[in-house]
Amino acid sequence: MGENKIDILRKRWGFPLAIIFGMIVWFMPLGHGLTPQGHHALALFTGIFILYLTEAVPLAVTSIAVAPLAVLMGIDKVGPAL
Repeated sequence: MGENKIDILRKRWGFPLAIIFGMIVWFMPLGHGLTPQGHHALALFTGIFILYLTEAVPLAVTSIAVAPLAVLMGIDKVGPAL
């Protein structure tokens, strides 16, 4: 049985949507009491959440990408991120 149109659309548009919404959150003004690292973590969470929902990238790859992305985005250092 082949994939339906919804599955094709969510897999095709999941990755670009994750990047777009992650960037939207990244460039939003900081909330009251939210540190820059917390703001960046929220942007990362937004992108990862969309990738989980759409399954545009396999779930295992998405899960493994969290720690390196947290380090690259300046959220935490390597040891605590792992």
